Amino acid sequence: MPLILITGIASSGKSTRALQIKSFFEDKHERTVHIVSENDIIASSGTEKNIIFLGKLVLVLCHFITFT
Repeated sequence: MPLILITGIASSGKSTRALQIKSFFEDKHERTVHIVSENDIIASSGTEKNIIFLGKLVLVLCHFITFT
């Protein structure tokens, strides 16, 4: 199964491009395309993106402090 990852800074057109690619493969090549968005995952988790990021940052810092 092919995988396409789209990354970039905020408001750079990632979602728009993902929808264009989805349309291309579904319309022209009769393929099923699934878009998995970080925003959808975070919204369904019931928390905020910054809280998740800060939690990961704290874990990394604790790991760094423990092993240095």
